[in-house]
Amino acid sequence: MQLNFQGEVLTPMFLGSADSGGEPELRAPSVRGALRYWLRALAGGIRWADDINVRETNLEKVKQEERTLFGSTDRRSPVSVLVIPEEQKTFPQFKRERAGKDYL
Repeated sequence: MQLNFQGEVLTPMFLGSADSGGEPELRAPSVRGALRYWLRALAGGIRWADDINVRETNLEKVKQEERTLFGSTDRRSPVSVLVIPEEQKTFPQFKRERAGKDYL
């Protein structure tokens, strides 16, 4: 099964590059990390319980769901993420005039 999603960035992003001084890039591992985060946030919120024993059981279920979807050290993920930029835009570099605590 293949699902395709198209997204748009609406707020500024702090991006970097593996190449020092290179063009910033949005990479698939960063998107996977964000997806993992939101899975935990949403599934954890849905499975939250007032009873501490039920909560601990549900937390284990959330962790298992995350491992099933995104993989773990024991098992590969069935999900692949590919980032294809629609167009390359170059934005001006932030010019830091002051260093340390004074840059704000």
